[in-house]
Amino acid sequence: MRKTKGRRHTDPNQMMLFTEEEMTGLSQSVPSPSSAPAVSDSPLADNSVTTMLLRSLCLLGKYSPQEVQLIAMQTAALIQGGIEPLQTYTLPSMPGIPVKGDMLAALAYASIAQSFPNMIDKIGLHWSSEYSQALQLYSKS
Repeated sequence: MRKTKGRRHTDPNQMMLFTEEEMTGLSQSVPSPSSAPAVSDSPLADNSVTTMLLRSLCLLGKYSPQEVQLIAMQTAALIQGGIEPLQTYTLPSMPGIPVKGDMLAALAYASIAQSFPNMIDKIGLHWSSEYSQALQLYSKS
């Protein structure tokens, strides 16, 4: 029998949000050593799902649709392996903006909802009502 030590085997049962081809060229995130405050570090931050989604929409509003699409793919790659709510993450497409894990989930939801709405049910976050509320609040601002 041939040894396979060190080789990666893909699990056919593992659900992938994006194909390997779509993810080509995207790097894994490493916790940022930056001293800049993370997106959800504000002492007045309300970490409810609706608030985090609203903050994500405000942040994404600064990016072009193509950049939001890239953010969606990068966040999807990160959340597939699981995230730690208190860990700080950085995305290559958002340099200098560290994001806590709980906010990363909201950013993933909002960016995927904008860029790939037909895939939103595949990410396992059932925040459609919270997202609708966040959209209404965002449109009023």
